[in-house]
Amino acid sequence: MNRNYNYNSMNHHLVVNGIRLIDYGKDSKFKIIYDGDFRSLQVGVEGNSTTSERHERSATITLKIQQASPLNFVLERMAHSKERFPVLYMNGDFTGDLGKKGENAFITKEADTDVAADSGDREWTIKVPHLTTLTDAAIDLLTSYGG
Repeated sequence: MNRNYNYNSMNHHLVVNGIRLIDYGKDSKFKIIYDGDFRSLQVGVEGNSTTSERHERSATITLKIQQASPLNFVLERMAHSKERFPVLYMNGDFTGDLGKKGENAFITKEADTDVAADSGDREWTIKVPHLTTLTDAAIDLLTSYGG
């Protein structure tokens, strides 16, 4: 039996400090990478093994915003602020991962500025100390409030 799954990047949203991000760059909206493994495996000399659960869930989010977007000004202010902020990723395709949420996020540094003949992208990096997967109950709560 052949299956066909629909993917549409327009259904994937990143909300940073209550602001739904827009004006993404040319090739990619954003990328979420967890900093460590969730589990590790130790195999003994006789072949017996132990799986260790790790509870570290820090992640790095990289995103590219079009250079001419006013959103860069907002992100610059956040980068220079000492305030931490919430992050929410919503997967509108519902392809097995409903989304992710985290608190106390921060921008690691201001994005580079490249003044060239043509406009480009500015790449921002957000560090999230604890990024967790949303549950069905969280999705229901968010959608009931128009999120």
